[in-house]
Order: sequence, then structure tokens, then C-alpha cells
Amino acid sequence: AAAGKTALIFSDIRKTMQIPILTSIWRGLAADQRDLTNTWKNIKPMYCNNIPVRTLESVLQKTELPKLKKSKIAFDKIDINPDELVNLKNVIKAYNRSNGLNFVTMSSLIRRPYPTEHKTIEKPN
Repeated sequence: AAAGKTALIFSDIRKTMQIPILTSIWRGLAADQRDLTNTWKNIKPMYCNNIPVRTLESVLQKTELPKLKKSKIAFDKIDINPDELVNLKNVIKAYNRSNGLNFVTMSSLIRRPYPTEHKTIEKPN
């Protein structure tokens, strides 16, 4: 339901991150247009060489996640048809990708803002 500049930024986020939906971090940032604009302005350049995707893949390869037992839920007994199940799995996949990429990019902002342009900082005399 976003409009104006927020809708444009949301569209750019979805396109750049290659995600069909936005997670709550972006909707929360949109409560203040400056927060959303400034955060995306600092994060978007990180995608120029696919750095967040490669970093997330590296983190996942190096991280030993617990192996969970498969659930024995009978989806036919809880009234989920096959199409709904596919949609549910796609939403989970989108959230996993988005949240993983947000973790990588926003963590780097905490460490040090990503330079959007090269500036020479002169030391005071």
C-alpha cells in the first residue's frame, strides 16, 4: 500500500535484491522517509558486484546449522491444498533470502557505512 517515493524505493529494493516481497525491516524503516531513504542509499551500492549474495553464500557454507527432523504433518488434514503449500514455501524462501541479505548488508552498515563515492578527507592541522 506504499505510495510516492516509498513505493519507488520499495520497487527498487525488490528489483535489486531479487525478492518478490519486502520483509518487515523495510516496512519499519518506511515509518520515517529519511530512515528508509538513507538506509537504502547506503545499502544499494553494495549490490553493484553481487557482494551481499556472495557473502551470504559464504556465511551459509561456513556455518553449521542444526539438522531438524522432518515434520510428519499431514497437510491434507490441516486443509492446505498443494497450491497453497507451494505459495507458503515461496514466501518462506523469499523471507530467508531477504533476511539473509539484510543481515549481511545492515551488519556492514553498523561496522562502517559503505562509501557511495570516494572523498578525500583531509586531516586537521
